Amino acid sequence: MSVNERLLTEYIAEHRSGGDADPRLYLNRVPDADRVELAALIDGYLARAPRAAFDPNDYKSSPASTTAQGLERSFRGSSGLWPALLPRLRAQAGLDPSQLAGRLAAQLGAAHNESKVGAYYEQMERGTLPPAGVSSHALETLAAIVDRSPAALAEAGMIGSSIQPEVAADDEWDETDVLFRGG
Repeated sequence: MSVNERLLTEYIAEHRSGGDADPRLYLNRVPDADRVELAALIDGYLARAPRAAFDPNDYKSSPASTTAQGLERSFRGSSGLWPALLPRLRAQAGLDPSQLAGRLAAQLGAAHNESKVGAYYEQMERGTLPPAGVSSHALETLAAIVDRSPAALAEAGMIGSSIQPEVAADDEWDETDVLFRGG
């Protein structure tokens, strides 16, 4: 039995037992010259392997469900891909929405308006805030909190978005409105 055949057998056993079965761990155990063959063997097995039965309860609590919901809000909303992207970035930063809003408000110099900043951020996550109105300062500050580039956040918000920011008389707005609706 070749090394690749032995590793494939080990991989199949782990996969069938419900283990992690990460193919990369097996591929890293062979020299570069043998990786293409082992990858093809694992691919072939996975193409024929029986699938696990769909469990709606497992799906509801899975990352796939969260991603699907975010994409659905993105397609229906006016904030591009923000509904799919921002909740994931916030979670990776270890923050809940209120914690992110507090940090964002403080770093924007709008701590006195934390609830309004939170409402605008919530609109970004829901896909209801037009991205064209969000200022570069607000995006830069948010990007620093979630460890992404401001350009990446701006681009994600604009993908598929055609809604322009609302315009209101200056006396109706405060500095927080300007940050999130005045561009």
